[in-house]
Amino acid sequence: MNAYKLRKIYGKNIKYYRFCKGWSQEKLAEKSSLDINTIKGLEIFNKSPSPETTCKIVNALGITPKDLYDEKILKYNLPTKITGFKKKSRLMSTAKSILQ
Repeated sequence: MNAYKLRKIYGKNIKYYRFCKGWSQEKLAEKSSLDINTIKGLEIFNKSPSPETTCKIVNALGITPKDLYDEKILKYNLPTKITGFKKKSRLMSTAKSILQ
């Protein structure tokens, strides 16, 4: 496994768990006390996370660091924006069905 694949797994999982909460990138940045550009960079695989960044993200999302490296999420194409869903419940059921 190479560094790019790890960043891709990490970024897609951030996006997945963010979508499960119905949060925008801005909301996750606010909840994690991180800059919006950090969240964007992680989700598009341009940035490598520090341990401090990982702690802030997992605490905000209520997950474990292990969850951010689960490869199952790579099989799915997540929508680029939450606004494509008319109801939050539909968004959450779509996101949850991905890992079943």
